[in-house]
Amino acid sequence: MNSESFLPVLESGIAALGEDAARHPCRHYLRFLDLLLDWNRKVNLTAIREPRQAVAYHLLDSVSMSPYLHGVSALDIGSGGGLPGLVLAMARPAMRWTLLDSNGKKIRFLEHAIAELGIANAEAVHGRLGQFRLERRFDTAITRAVALTPRLARAVRPVLADDGLFLAMKGARPTEDVTASILRHWTVETLPLRVPGVTSERNLLRLKPRPAAGSA
Repeated sequence: MNSESFLPVLESGIAALGEDAARHPCRHYLRFLDLLLDWNRKVNLTAIREPRQAVAYHLLDSVSMSPYLHGVSALDIGSGGGLPGLVLAMARPAMRWTLLDSNGKKIRFLEHAIAELGIANAEAVHGRLGQFRLERRFDTAITRAVALTPRLARAVRPVLADDGLFLAMKGARPTEDVTASILRHWTVETLPLRVPGVTSERNLLRLKPRPAAGSA
């Protein structure tokens, strides 16, 4: 992939998202995409292999979540190839990022990408959310293309700060994900997203924990 040839596409896409492209490390994003597509030949990281599609569906799709991040620490659950967590770590260098995945090969890719790109504010952790050894609670937890089940919501709550946010990137308007069980414990907003170059529908679920019963 000739990264430089896609720089105008990436910059115009970021501008269309309402962001200042000059404030984003666009060349680093493209270097990451080079690594992702190169490793994808030997490790199944993504089904998207065409570079222009990858710019839209991976880079711009990830960056579209940036305005909704909260606080100074974030957990990417099921990070896979670093989407969206590693892209957002580059977008928001003042935040500390933990990229959690249960697949050892994907963790090795994340560790390689973090080292190769010199991303000082991210770490890759091999494990599952329910078994995650908690050293701190996070201001933001994120998922992408993961079903929002009551079980997942329950597992997220203990790792999230009391005033934290849980952001779940979805495709079509995810009415089936917002169950009565989830609404008992979370307030939920559905935020439509328009991502340049992405033809399928995108929605972001923004969940805030409801106060525990009996709390002030």
